[in-house]
Amino acid sequence: MITPDQLKEVQERSASLKKYLDIDGKKIQVEEEELRTQVPDLW
Repeated sequence: MITPDQLKEVQERSASLKKYLDIDGKKIQVEEEELRTQVPDLW
């Protein structure tokens, strides 16, 4: 069974990893790149 201290540590590590990976920022970046590739003059 997981202890409250272990749960807290996992939550902190998860939050740190999410911040480090910048998942939300990457999603926005992908969306912007997709929009750029849809411009008719690009290809």
